[in-house]
Amino acid sequence: MVSAEYTAAELAEAGGITKRNLRAYRQRGLLDPPHMHGRTGYYGPGHLAQLRTVRALLARGQSLSEITVLLRDRGGQAALDVLRSEEPTSELQS
Repeated sequence: MVSAEYTAAELAEAGGITKRNLRAYRQRGLLDPPHMHGRTGYYGPGHLAQLRTVRALLARGQSLSEITVLLRDRGGQAALDVLRSEEPTSELQS
């Protein structure tokens, strides 16, 4: 099985953000460093998942500073806890 690899531009497009925002997220430590092949960085599915987590937290009103803390706390478990706590329950979906 071949895993998907994205350039920065491809990852930004797949994640629905600009390449500039992708760089900003990387500088803040919200995304892991890319895997380098020569001078080119490549991102994988895990990076896309991280990007989607950041975007979901932003959509829920968290600031980038808050997200940085959440992702660093307990290895990112705090961020997942926030996302899970705000998921609609089956009772509310009726």
